[in-house]
Amino acid sequence: MIDTIRELEMRVAHLEKKSSAKRHHEEMMAKFRMPRVDRDRYTDLSHQGLEGPFQFKGGHILYYDPKAGKYYDRDTDMYLSDRDADRITSSYRNASLKQAGTGLKSVQAMMPGVSGRQANHFLHALSASILDGEVINKNEKLMEGEIEVESNSMLHPSNPAYPELDTVSGVVGSKTKMKLKVGLKDLEKLAKMNLDDFYPPEDNSTKLLCDALTKNIENNILRNMGSEEIDLAFGEFEYEIEQRLPSYHNISQIEVIEYDYEVRDIFRDDDRYLTVIVVTQIEYDVVADFDSDSFDRDRY
Repeated sequence: MIDTIRELEMRVAHLEKKSSAKRHHEEMMAKFRMPRVDRDRYTDLSHQGLEGPFQFKGGHILYYDPKAGKYYDRDTDMYLSDRDADRITSSYRNASLKQAGTGLKSVQAMMPGVSGRQANHFLHALSASILDGEVINKNEKLMEGEIEVESNSMLHPSNPAYPELDTVSGVVGSKTKMKLKVGLKDLEKLAKMNLDDFYPPEDNSTKLLCDALTKNIENNILRNMGSEEIDLAFGEFEYEIEQRLPSYHNISQIEVIEYDYEVRDIFRDDDRYLTVIVVTQIEYDVVADFDSDSFDRDRY
């Protein structure tokens, strides 16, 4: 009896420790995150040709119209003037110039006569085109990890007698190197620029451009996507995870917990396409359930 009580006390302490650690982690991470965009209010407007929504410091949430070269405020249903756009995005621009300003200069070096605004517009257009680029080939390395299996117990998880969750080994993510192609004609339309003379050189300016594209994609596009949208951008890897689960297991919960998207190189082989080398990594938190009915039916 004493051993049973002691075991229950240890289980309660274990659960409290896990809860406390999780709460502490969430509180610490919240300090470094901007509030998540309200997806019910700021919906996807790509069917209207708008990119975003993009969230800026100060709480402003805007869309970007690459055709007009202007930011759109859905709350007022108006395009922002250049002055208002500069004021709202100034913190972004200041941070962006630390992160991507050298990238803007590299674009201007590759295309003499292009203004800073045109270079910024080009970076937006090329970033979006890379995410939509056609995959020519890819080399994928699967990431193995532990997957929790939900208990069939009728007890509430807070109950000290609730059984410890089982785990199974499975695929929880991937590291992928992809070779993409971006159509130049479509990019010209999106960027509103003639790209006949755009040939990224084999020097440091191309590396700076790749760094700027990486930061733009990660900070201004992917960070404003939900888990399902990110999964789609990374090649719908959730399907791969489900296909590789052990027999009689099904996904009950899945969420993207970490990702990296890096533009490694960009070059031009012909007059029709840019070739882009991208390296990605994505990891999921996966919870599965065990289909005991199917297991028993097949067993007997």
